[in-house]
Amino acid sequence: MLHAILVKAECPAGSFSLSDQEPCSLCRPGYFQTQTGQKECLPCEIGTVQPLAGQESCIPCIKGSVQPSQGATACEPCALGTYQPDEGEAECLLCAPGSFQPLIGQSTCVPCLPGFIQAFAGQPLCLPCDLGTFQPDIAGIVCYLCPPGSVQPLQGQNFCVPCDYGTFQPDLGQSICLSCNAGSYQFDRGQAGCIPCEAGSAQGASGQRACEPCAPGLFQPLAGQFNCLSCNPGTYQPSAGALSCLPCEAGFSQPTPGQRSCLPKVGASTNMLDTKIESGSLNIPTKLNNKTTCASTSVPDTFLIILLVAAIRLIKK
Repeated sequence: MLHAILVKAECPAGSFSLSDQEPCSLCRPGYFQTQTGQKECLPCEIGTVQPLAGQESCIPCIKGSVQPSQGATACEPCALGTYQPDEGEAECLLCAPGSFQPLIGQSTCVPCLPGFIQAFAGQPLCLPCDLGTFQPDIAGIVCYLCPPGSVQPLQGQNFCVPCDYGTFQPDLGQSICLSCNAGSYQFDRGQAGCIPCEAGSAQGASGQRACEPCAPGLFQPLAGQFNCLSCNPGTYQPSAGALSCLPCEAGFSQPTPGQRSCLPKVGASTNMLDTKIESGSLNIPTKLNNKTTCASTSVPDTFLIILLVAAIRLIKK
């Protein structure tokens, strides 16, 4: 009598059997088998996974995800501040200084924008530059101090602001400009200091771009002053921007301080007046635009001079 010999077929790929007498079993998730008739399944390598049972191969992790262990069923997304640009990798990479990554599962990092920095690796965000500092480039790792003559009053900026006219800043890394003191000025922008007013001028207010020349009747012999001085009685100054006053000449006086001319004394010698008229050194009060001014004249036969001399001679009689 013939006996039938039952021969079990080989287990297909994706399955295994521990012996010929046992049925085939599917490879469990996280394992695979590419060949037939095998007694075991193989674990998925690091960087690959297999979520299903009975599979012939494993799947590489996509960009932005990794798997550091064998026999895994799922990839892990890269954490904040990390990334992975390739497939089938076991570890994520730290974002370099000057860059960041605020999301999970990413394949790239984001460079810090101008005005922001990141000094450390693996960070989820960039930090704004502080007041008085700036960063002009992308992917910055440090902020720069604003140079003297400039400031930055805001955070996260890519430039500094030059100090305006009448202001200055002598130090690094400042957020505000300083006003020039009275007695000084600054006519340019972006300066580290102010300029003292020149002798013959003054400035009584702070934060100014120019000094004012002393008006006629006033003077200032020193630099860096906030006011002009009045000419003393007995002196005068016909010009603006003077450093000193002039004494009244013989036959003339000035009892009031701060005047631009002297006055003829009552009873002054007509000979002296004639001499001054002929020499052209007499200061004649005149009327111009409803304002009384003093004008030196060298014309001896003007109508005003004739009247003045005639009046003095009448007084003497």
